[in-house]
Amino acid sequence: MSDLEELFAEAVSAIGGVLKPHGFRKKRFVWTRVAEGVVHEVDVQRSHGNSAESVRFYVNASAYVAEFARVIGRRVPENLASADA
Repeated sequence: MSDLEELFAEAVSAIGGVLKPHGFRKKRFVWTRVAEGVVHEVDVQRSHGNSAESVRFYVNASAYVAEFARVIGRRVPENLASADA
């Protein structure tokens, strides 16, 4: 593993260390937490701006709120884990 990949893996691990105690579950570079009527999602996106000296990435956060989906006329899935946050 290159130094750059090791730095990226350390950053991803640190993010997971913060989210896991709050009920998030990880799948690859995406952490998801399903609560009553809400899905929270945090994902890590690699940047094209990486160099030999630095690693760059984005941390994106999104949420799916079932009640909001209903109000705007969308169908709410029975299993919120399959909702697109």
